Amino acid sequence: MTAARKLILRPIRAETRRVAALTAWVRRARPPGDAFGYHRDLHLILWTAGILTVVEGALTHLILVLIFGHPPWVWIVLGLHIYGVYWLFGLLAGMMTRPHTVDGPIVHLRNASGTHVSFPVADVDSVVLGERPEFGHSRWRTSDDGRTATIASGPAVLRVDLTENAEVLLDGSPMPLAPKHIHVSADAPRELAARLTTALSPQPDVGRCGPVPAEHQ
Repeated sequence: MTAARKLILRPIRAETRRVAALTAWVRRARPPGDAFGYHRDLHLILWTAGILTVVEGALTHLILVLIFGHPPWVWIVLGLHIYGVYWLFGLLAGMMTRPHTVDGPIVHLRNASGTHVSFPVADVDSVVLGERPEFGHSRWRTSDDGRTATIASGPAVLRVDLTENAEVLLDGSPMPLAPKHIHVSADAPRELAARLTTALSPQPDVGRCGPVPAEHQ
């Protein structure tokens, strides 16, 4: 895929995922399995920002109409406010309808922008707890060698180590080179780690909170 095509498809894909998240939110649809959310601390902030944007947009439009009438640019300003509300609530909807889940033998890791990574529980080698802010705020990102990946909407607090030749799907398509380590953000990392360990036999190691061993950095 050429760079120009990627540049065109990226915003289209983002808007499609945003609409899908809003639709799922209205329908109260959630993915099956045991759910583990992320960025709960931002829900109230996004609610507040969205409501304030609605009020501010309505007042601004009323004032502009009273002063300038109905020229096109007044409606353009209103359209920008409406898109801002749509964007804020689309982000909130993504956080609420796209949690990480463990559904039977499959682990699903997601973020608010719609990225979806899945792999068998049997391919989990170990789970390490510990905050890694340098791996945060990156959506989906892989290292240059493809062996370390991040799916986070904030600072990563959990690292899932996979076995060699793990079967990893990215947005439904197999990854040619599966990552060895995936850094994840979650509201309840210990609960997610415990769920992964109970799904395995034999169980993987769950590291204590603290620095990640040097060989995995």
